[in-house]
Amino acid sequence: TSWGLPFLAAPCQAGYYMQSSAQTECFPCDPGTYSEQPGASVCTECPVGKSAGSQASTACTDCQPGEYNPYPRQPKCTECPS
Repeated sequence: TSWGLPFLAAPCQAGYYMQSSAQTECFPCDPGTYSEQPGASVCTECPVGKSAGSQASTACTDCQPGEYNPYPRQPKCTECPS
């Protein structure tokens, strides 16, 4: 028996999000965003100085020495001018 409870979708894995509990599909976080915990309803923007270069990222990475990123939500860092 279902005991009258609504169907609950399994939480999305880290790197994915579900916009509402009424949905049944998980979407990957866009490059420049991440979700580190399962069950996210939104992805978090990478802050200044960090990037996430692929879809479904679970964390942002620091820019390497000689690179910078002056904006949030960036998929990659930029090489410093010489």
